This record gives sequence, structure tokens and C-alpha cells, in this order.
Amino acid sequence: MRAKLQFTLIILFSVLFFFPACSEKAIKPLECDLIDDVLLKYQVLTKRTETNLLDFSSPGSLKHLRKGWSKREGDFIWALGLTSTLDFYSFDNFQDKKIEITCAPLVYSEFKNQKIRISLNNEYINTINLKNGMHAYTSMLPDSKLRMGKNELRFDYAYSTKIPGPDKRSMSVRFESITFENNHKSRKDYLILTKSGNLKQYPGSSFTYANRFDSPARIIIDYKAKGNIEPVLKVSKQGHPSFQRTLPFNKSHVEYDISLIDNAFVKMEFILSGDKQKGSIMWKRIVLCAQEVAADKTNNVEVLDSVVADYEFERVNKPDIVIYIIDALRSDHLGCYGYERNTTPNIDAFARENTLFTNAFANASWTRASGATILTGLLPKNHKTMAQDSVLPADFITLAETLKEQGYYTVGFNTNGNVGREFGLVQGFDKFVSLPEDLERESIHVRSDVLNEKIFEFLNRFYQRPKKQPLFLWIWSSDPHDPYTPPSSVSSYFDIDKYEHLDPKFRLLSEFTKKVKENQFAWPSQSAVNYLKTLYDQEILFNDISFGKLIERLKKTELYEDSVLILTADHGQEFREHNWFGHGKTLFNEQVKIPLIIKAGDIRKGKIGINVQHADIYPTVLDILKIPLPYNIDGTSLLGNIDFLNRPIFAEQKLDGHDLRSLLVGDIKFIHNLNNVSYLHQARHENIFYEMYNLLKDPEEENNVVDRENISSAYFKQRLAFEYSLLRRMFDVKSERTDIPPELEEKLRALGYIK
Repeated sequence: MRAKLQFTLIILFSVLFFFPACSEKAIKPLECDLIDDVLLKYQVLTKRTETNLLDFSSPGSLKHLRKGWSKREGDFIWALGLTSTLDFYSFDNFQDKKIEITCAPLVYSEFKNQKIRISLNNEYINTINLKNGMHAYTSMLPDSKLRMGKNELRFDYAYSTKIPGPDKRSMSVRFESITFENNHKSRKDYLILTKSGNLKQYPGSSFTYANRFDSPARIIIDYKAKGNIEPVLKVSKQGHPSFQRTLPFNKSHVEYDISLIDNAFVKMEFILSGDKQKGSIMWKRIVLCAQEVAADKTNNVEVLDSVVADYEFERVNKPDIVIYIIDALRSDHLGCYGYERNTTPNIDAFARENTLFTNAFANASWTRASGATILTGLLPKNHKTMAQDSVLPADFITLAETLKEQGYYTVGFNTNGNVGREFGLVQGFDKFVSLPEDLERESIHVRSDVLNEKIFEFLNRFYQRPKKQPLFLWIWSSDPHDPYTPPSSVSSYFDIDKYEHLDPKFRLLSEFTKKVKENQFAWPSQSAVNYLKTLYDQEILFNDISFGKLIERLKKTELYEDSVLILTADHGQEFREHNWFGHGKTLFNEQVKIPLIIKAGDIRKGKIGINVQHADIYPTVLDILKIPLPYNIDGTSLLGNIDFLNRPIFAEQKLDGHDLRSLLVGDIKFIHNLNNVSYLHQARHENIFYEMYNLLKDPEEENNVVDRENISSAYFKQRLAFEYSLLRRMFDVKSERTDIPPELEEKLRALGYIK
């Protein structure tokens, strides 16, 4: 009996200790400097499966469409113009593939014989002659022309024409569906992430990882193959030929070196084909490590010396702090940012004496989200104040609260109801003066000269106190926010009479977009747009005059000399650069690029070209005062030595059906349209999901260079998704909503904030 017990215990201990030890040895510990772990980024990897059906009654089919398509119209989609292209995926290219196209020619055309000429991967396949009405047509895609993974179909049409009526599009064929015949049953899940972090992949699928390297790398892969399959690793390097490796079936560990690349993009595709019933592969580890090479001591980045030089500054002991925010002021309408009109002589003089950031960005393109970011140092995703009825959660510690704890007297003067008491942005203020909108007043907003009067009254009383606390003064001025009603003192400036005048009711910019979308109004002429811009510039000039008087008063009260003074805007303003008017619609620069000028101690004066953002204001103020942050935030102090060239600048918009995210790294801006809704700025009403712009070559953001074949596009798409998903998950704070009071709702509706 004892012998049996001993034998049982030996077996038990063997199971508990020996076999786990064996499994641990199956994957050797890494002995290199880890660059990246691909499987950890599984959630944002680009995953593809074989295309079976494009049903245009489903929004999911639109992701395959490229050029020459309308937005989805119920259960169909129009081909626009003479050519349309789409992508599909195939991972079994050993036999021809049949497709079935269900479509109908345009019935209003005077032509009768509509044809579709089909090309596969730029090679002609077949031509089909369409009959009147909706019919299904079949065609064969030869295996000799099919590619492993992504393929392109091109449809060329015999004619394209417009239908009678207001619709100006030139249409060709109406498509209901495209079916790709596969000789197997499709799986529900081709890629399954296990609890242990392994990735199980079935044939008929691929996933893609993209990164950017400035040194040689080695990819290390541990896997286990099953069944008759062919796993392929395809590595594409920007500016270099791609290389492809079929992973050996009888191995479980491979390593490949990726040669030295000078800060270039690399894309790795993991493609699996083969037995779709019994085959699979288990990816246990996919990592990138640094190759052991001698460090290049001479390759210094000179641009860092000229752009990100260390700031020389003196942290002053509790200086007075003033933040002056000008609502809806885009940076390219200021003289100090290169504008040809003399709209801002006082701000220009202030900029010459202090530090001007030439590339400053709002993290959202509307008022409340931007105000909350400035006060918290958090991106909108994290402060959760993004919707019309959003309230800034009390859990967050605002800049006013932090300064109040440090002995500051905190006072705010506000002229925009969107950042008032009802929405939680008064946290930490000892005194908060709201100068509300008035629908009976021509300007609706209180003008900056009246705002100055209230501020001056306060300063007179404050500086008569025998013992003065350090002061935090928060000022929100609303001219040049529309509606545009410049006062008579500036209403004759900038040759306004040479432009076509508009009805005063259309000085509220949101009215244009609303009327156009409802087919009630035509776009104004370019002369009328210039008239609007001139009204806008006149209001900027009026605010500039008020700002100059504020600076004079601060100097008289001896507040100015040792103070920290920050001038910025909450967002910009669009005048149909991308077919919108106003703000809160897009993340293009006319709506998110804003001025940022800082006066603070002995900070190096002049123009600084690094990319900065609203979220940086909070930590910069605390850094000047040597006050620690209350917790980790999204912004970064502008006084530190940071690699600003590679830091990401995020912006987002989730308002009135506009659901957008953007990422700016260096000169490259990448935009993701999450709602899959056609941008109004696209004349053909095409579905635009991703956009990428090189701001150095294309500062107006007119040439969308996103290309699914381009490695850099894949990299920025992945980086936006991954970094956005990781942004400060530590905040377990729920969003808060409020019922907007009827009177305030009426005012916000009059200003275009509520539809």
C-alpha cells in the first residue's frame, strides 16, 4: 500500500513540476532588448478574412469600397462616374473564383447599352452587358491573376450621366450586392486570442502589424502549426523591396533580421492559407528586438537642437497668473502668425516680447470640450465632457482647484454659456462672473470691451486689499464668435464694402450648413464668403483692442511684470475650406489650429515650432510654480526637454453625429471618421473613413494621401487606434449629464450649438 502511495505521489509531483517546467522551456526567455510585442497589440492589429459577400444594405460592406462610389442609400449604392474600384480578400488561390454581381443600369439615361468592363489587379477579365432592371451577373476570376491576401476589382462603365432634378451627381450603375464564391464554409472567427495571450489563426485570414524603426531589428516568432497549412510572413519596408518567408511546418521557432532602416516604416503581414477544415496555427510569441550593433554616436538629430532646445527660465515664487481665451480664433488670422491683414497689432506686440508657439492645436473643435481640457490637462476622451449635455465630472482636479490649494485667489470671467456653472467648469473658482448671452442684443455675446469693464472693476477692488493673495485670473472672451456683428468703431476696416453683403441672419455660420443640407439654400459666393471673413477679422481687431487695454491696466496695477500670462483660443473657425462653416464639425486645421502665446519669467523668447496642445497648459503652469501634478495627466510641460517631434498630438470630436479622431506626429496628420458618414466636404459624397495629410507639403489639407498599400498609412492607422485605446485607462470616472435649463438651451440653439 505504501509503495502504491509513493508511486502515486511521484507521478503527482512529476505532473505538477516536471511538465510545467517542460512547457516553460518550450519558449526560451528573451535575451535581447525588446522593441515591441505584437500579440499585446492584438486589439488594434489590422485583421482580414476572406471576402464572401458585399451586401450594400449593410454598412460593413463600405469598408471594401475605394473610388467612384456614393454613400449607402438604403439597400443599394451608386457607382459614380466612369470608374469604380473595390478591395476584396482571397487566401485560396489554387482555383478560379466565381463572383456574382447584382446590379441595374441607370434608368434615366438616354443610353441603352450599359456595360461593365471588369479588371482584376489591373488586368482585364471580362465585360458584361447589362439588361434593364435589377439582375445578377456572374463572372470568373482566374486563379492566375489572384493575389494572396488583398485584391483589387475595377469596374469601367460605358457611360455615366445625371438624372433630372437637384441631384448633381453623375451616376452609372446601381449595385445591391457582390458575392464571392468560396469552396468552403466561412468561419465565424478566424482569429481567436486565448486567455494565455496566444493567438489562434485559421486559414483564410491575415493580420498586419506596422511600426517605425531607426535601427536594425530582429523578429522572433514561436508558433505551433496543425494540419495542411501554409503560414507566410511578408515584410514590407518603405523604400525597399518586400521579402516573404514561408514558415517551416516542422519548426516551432524562427528568427529573421530586418536590416537597418533610417526611421522608416515597416509592415509585417501574417497570412495563413491551406486546409480550412482541420488546419490552424497557434502564435505563441511574436516580438521585435533590437539587433546588437554598435551605437552611432555621430547621428545627432540637428533639428532637435533648433526646435527643442532646453528652455532657460526662472520659476517665480507664486506669480499672478492670467489665462486669456479668445473664442473661435484661428491662428492664421493673426498678424504674428503671418496674416496679411493688420487684425492683431496688440497681440502681435505681446507675441514679439514673449514666446509664440507656431504649431499649437486644440484637442477638440468646440468650446466645452476644449475648455475642460485646458482646465484639467486631460484629453476629451478622459475628461468625458464631449456631448451637448456633458458635465465635467467633479472627480477631476482642475487648474483652479490646484492653484486655490496653493493660496491663490481664483476668479473667472466668462461670456460663453457652454463653459459656465451649469456644465461643471467652475470647480475651484472663488469667484466666477458669468456675463450671459442675450438674444435681444445684436451681438448676443457680451463684447470684450464690456468684459474689460467688469474685469477692471474687480482689479481695482482686489488691489486695494491690504494683504493680497496671488491671483489666478481666467478670462473667456467671445468676440469673434459668430454671429458677426462688429461694432461701428471697426465696421469699416479691411475694405469690406467691396464684397457681396449677406443678410445679417446668415452671420451665424451654422445656418449655412443647416440650410444647404436641407436643400433650402445655396452656398454663398466667394465674394460673400470674403465678406464673412472680413466681419470675422473686424471682430478679431475689436478683441485685440480690448486685449491691449487689458495689458495696459495690468501694467498699471503692477500685476503684469512678474505675471504668467497665456493667450490662446478654444478652437478655430471654418469658412468653407472643407465645405463647412463654423466649428465642431471636423478636425482640419482651420478648426483646431489655434494661437498659443506665453509670457512666463525668463522663458526663451521668440517663435517655437514644436507641436503643442491645449492639454499642455495645465502642467506648464504647475511646472513654472514648482507644484507637482495631482496625478498623471495627458498634457506635458512645455518647459521640459521632450522629443516633441515624435510625441503624438490627439484631437477628437463627438458631437451632432460627427465622431472623429486624429493623430498628429511631426508633419503627418491622420484622421479617422468613426461614423462612416460621408463628409460634406467631399463633392462626390464618397465615403471617407481615413485621411492622411503631410502638413509640410500640404498645409491646407487638400490632398488626402492615405493609401492602404502605403506602409506609413498602416502605421498611423494602427498607432492612432493603439495609443488612443491606452490613453489613461486609470481614470475610473463615469461621464455625467445634465438637463440644460430652457433659457440656456434657447441661447445655445441661437448660437448654433444645439440643433
